[in-house]
Amino acid sequence: MKSIERLILTRPPGWLGWARRIGYARVAFMVLVLVVANPPLTRAIAGADPVEDVQRVRQATTATTVGSVPASLQAVGEYGEHVYDAAKLRNWSKTAVNLKRLKAAMGQMRSDLRSAPEFPRLGTAVTALENAVRARDRQSAMLQANNVTIIAADMAAPFHPTVPIAVVRLDYLGRELEIWAEARDAAKLQTTATDLGRTWESVNQAVEDRGAVALSKEFGDLVARVRSARSPAEFSQLASRVLEAVDRLESVFKK
Repeated sequence: MKSIERLILTRPPGWLGWARRIGYARVAFMVLVLVVANPPLTRAIAGADPVEDVQRVRQATTATTVGSVPASLQAVGEYGEHVYDAAKLRNWSKTAVNLKRLKAAMGQMRSDLRSAPEFPRLGTAVTALENAVRARDRQSAMLQANNVTIIAADMAAPFHPTVPIAVVRLDYLGRELEIWAEARDAAKLQTTATDLGRTWESVNQAVEDRGAVALSKEFGDLVARVRSARSPAEFSQLASRVLEAVDRLESVFKK
């Protein structure tokens, strides 16, 4: 259901082509389901562009959960990743849009969770992210957006999400490899590679227990290559492969 919500909330103006591809009847059915199941979201999509009204994001994440994780907390992590992706492409208008959504979700999360020890850390990261986006500092924006994703993951841990936090951390570390490879920071690359190996060791058995033995071996081999990499170019190439493989790891736990 949340994936449908994200499609509706984020679909660009040219969404009619998408609707034609999947069929108008299916689109109508999706909307009908959302009307019944999530009145706040219905109000969010019924009016003007939700990008221009952050309150609609708050309404869409009020009193709902993704699995056992509050939807507002889930949204903070997802919008952090969207900001990262947009900043990476230097798409500053899209970066600003997703930052606005991130802040709206964070405001709702504060209401949903009341208190959490990570709030100050998250607030610091978001402030630094705002400053980086304002200055159009690509590397800093990517770094701080990625920090938001891991802080949100840490906050989600007590809710026992469907996808293990270790897998989310692998995604975070893949982005760290991209950042430090571009910065040509050999020390950070080696530290990240070591962390990637340790994180993988903590979750590989769970992947195999789900029946994904071949994927576990493939990812293990990829981690070994990362740990033996030396040049920024090699790390950069491997980073994209790590991120693609993490998507497949996530699907193992979503079945």
